[in-house]
Amino acid sequence: MSTTTLEVEALTKHFPVGTALIRSRVHAVDDVSFALRPGTITALVGESGSGKSTVARLLARLYQPTSGRVVFDGKDLARTRRRRELLRYRANVQMIFQDPFGSLNPAKTVRHHLVRPLRIHGLHTDRIDDRVHELLDTVGLVPPERVAAKYPHELSGGQRQRVAIARALAVEPQVIVADEPISMLDVSIRIGILNLMLELKEKQDLAFLYVTHDLASARYVADDILVMYAGQIVEQGPADQVLAEPLHPYTQLLLASVPDPSRDGHEEIEVRKGLAAAAVDPPDGCRFVGRCPISVEVCRRVTPPLVEARPQQSARCHVNAPSPAIREEL
Repeated sequence: MSTTTLEVEALTKHFPVGTALIRSRVHAVDDVSFALRPGTITALVGESGSGKSTVARLLARLYQPTSGRVVFDGKDLARTRRRRELLRYRANVQMIFQDPFGSLNPAKTVRHHLVRPLRIHGLHTDRIDDRVHELLDTVGLVPPERVAAKYPHELSGGQRQRVAIARALAVEPQVIVADEPISMLDVSIRIGILNLMLELKEKQDLAFLYVTHDLASARYVADDILVMYAGQIVEQGPADQVLAEPLHPYTQLLLASVPDPSRDGHEEIEVRKGLAAAAVDPPDGCRFVGRCPISVEVCRRVTPPLVEARPQQSARCHVNAPSPAIREEL
């Protein structure tokens, strides 16, 4: 069994909204827990607005959490302000952004983008150009000498994303948070980025958090899957198991929404349509209850916990994964 590289415990992020007299909070992330292990890809899936990117930014320390822990190397680094600890954490937990066009400085060469993190962290300073060429070769940008001299506008979207991956690898991280890294790329080149992620996890023993709304790509690369709805993890477990036999109605909705040529094009999806957007001061009860076809009375008044209903597979559902206390009511 692989050891844990990074562990998230009850991570929560609330954003204040409203006026000085009437203050409310958007529950963007609520009580999220999971672990990332070396040599694995964990997919975080859900609709737009479900809180996926907020989780990614919390791990990258771009947001400060409202509460919860982010444990790395045995230390809770969710709120540390010690420069040395923060610098080390950010070197070990790198992020790849969704937009390969906006994440690179158009006025700087590819070489500049890779040299800068090396100099900031004092890595390979005696052989910087050799290291730059190694990084470009690792992500499949060859010949590296020619690519290093180019500017972002001279590269395709897929090539720019490979530069972003090389930049993340430059500081020799243990964890990479990939926030929808293929969603803005042409369909024809997405598979190349996914295969690169698979290669890196195996060869460099990296732990990936792959944030996506695309279940097909999650099925292709993920070892484990986390399904997120309205700021909460509603189902988690091994990817093959969750996608083959989903427990939560929301996971079932996501799977039913994937185009399937063998299915009747006019087939109705039983779960009611709606948004996964985080709620403002949500009441007790299941956040999916307004769209759920199997909800019962207790779903409206008691927030369901994340319960292991099958070996390694947990869900936040009173009906399909009832807790002992709720089981008596049912």
